[in-house]
Amino acid sequence: MTKNQLNLKTRLAVSCIVITVLFLCIAPITQHQLQAATSIEELEDKIGEQRDRIAELDKQIEEQRQQVHQSAAEAQTIENKIAEIQRSKRKIETGIQQTEAEIAKGELTIEKIGLEISDKEQRINKNTETLANTIRTLNRLEESSLIETVLGYDNMSEFWNQLDILRTFQSEVRNIVRELQGLQVVLTGKQKEEADEIAALESNKKVLGGERDVVDQTKKQQDVLYTLAKTKEQTYQSILNDKIREREEFESALYDFESQLQTLIDPATFPNAQNGILGWPVANVRITQNFGGTQFAKNNPHIYGRGVHNGTDFGVPVGERVMSVFDGIVTATGNTDAYPGCVSWGKWVLIKHTNGLSSLYAHLSSILVSPGEQIGKGDVIALSGNTGYSTGPHLHLTLYASQGVEVVKFNEFKKGSGCAATGAATPVAPLDAYLDPMEYLPSL
Repeated sequence: MTKNQLNLKTRLAVSCIVITVLFLCIAPITQHQLQAATSIEELEDKIGEQRDRIAELDKQIEEQRQQVHQSAAEAQTIENKIAEIQRSKRKIETGIQQTEAEIAKGELTIEKIGLEISDKEQRINKNTETLANTIRTLNRLEESSLIETVLGYDNMSEFWNQLDILRTFQSEVRNIVRELQGLQVVLTGKQKEEADEIAALESNKKVLGGERDVVDQTKKQQDVLYTLAKTKEQTYQSILNDKIREREEFESALYDFESQLQTLIDPATFPNAQNGILGWPVANVRITQNFGGTQFAKNNPHIYGRGVHNGTDFGVPVGERVMSVFDGIVTATGNTDAYPGCVSWGKWVLIKHTNGLSSLYAHLSSILVSPGEQIGKGDVIALSGNTGYSTGPHLHLTLYASQGVEVVKFNEFKKGSGCAATGAATPVAPLDAYLDPMEYLPSL
């Protein structure tokens, strides 16, 4: 091979590399990718609009939440109760609008991520194919040079110079390959981001269904009160007194039963009390009653039977999102209102956590999880309510040592009642299995 022939091959190699580099530079702005970029920008604008709408609705919900708190603090009369329900209903309806906006934002985000994934996959495929062709061409040129040039060159230094040029270009190709590998890492991250958004979207759809159910329940409750308002205020007060009496009977029977339980609780099976181990069950924290021998419980032993409140109450309007305080599995759910004479927790959820604790969420308006379902800390499991023997909207949170809590039928501790003949069930535990939630929740 002559020196001119070798130079020609080298120039061909250089041209091949230049074409590759130019392709990589031009690839991001091909017609398809330009359209994709435009679509991504449009989607980002729409996502921003939904984000702004969510923020505005959040402000409205906070204002409505304060109005509901104010209504709940007023005297328990039919007129005030109707006003409270009306305000709760407006807040829930605004919450539905917010959830719908979150769903719309999630769908737009998933669409945007899908375009980004498609764009990166196409770039990887095209660039990888072009690089593979270039590397094969360089390898053929280098093999030809090694054989023919050694035979045709008198000056070996010129041969090595030409060969070094080829190797330099090969090194550049390897650098571009590494860049493509980095692009693959980004692609993997986008795919995980897409999966997370899909999970969040499904969660919001579940919440939306629950919120719509709560609106229906609230309307029915409102209709009942309107009917009562046409009769006598005494009728409503009688209903409230009946709820208090039913709560007294339930608490007393449960306390007597739990006092006899002999389960030995090993302190080593659950964590020592420390603030922050658990997360808040609601976003807006307002404690209305603490655990233990609170003054209210002491002053109202006829209500609590034991003179001790077995959990912590959070003052939240109907329809607030209730979150799991820690990772775990849903042990059981129930609705005592579905059984005549079984007024107690109303709709409730019991979760067994991975750290040896269990938590009960009661007086719910809608349950969004099922027994056996895996739950993460902060996952939405229900919507707050006013079911059971509750005389006002709130969330009741009880915390147990998991070793002691179990779910039993009412007939095991409430003999002889109409409720005992039903399938109603409730969590029970020996008295020393009850823990103060505030000792595990974040500090106020």
